[in-house]
Amino acid sequence: RYQQSKDVPFLYYMSVVAGFVVRGKLIELHQHCGDVVKGPPEPESNTRTKAVAERIMQQIDHVVESFGLALRRGVFEP
Repeated sequence: RYQQSKDVPFLYYMSVVAGFVVRGKLIELHQHCGDVVKGPPEPESNTRTKAVAERIMQQIDHVVESFGLALRRGVFEP
């Protein structure tokens, strides 16, 4: 998830959001990964932030597979 900074128009906060349902209740994980600066040239910090997000998503995939569950990408709507 990208969320634009309220103070700086070209700065976005990147996080991974994962949700799952347990006994009818939605449980969500929100993990901040870092900041992303939009516009050229792309700073090296963007690459690191995206790598952190990718690593977290791979960890989620691994845990889901280890429990034999199905992974569905999307957004839960209340």
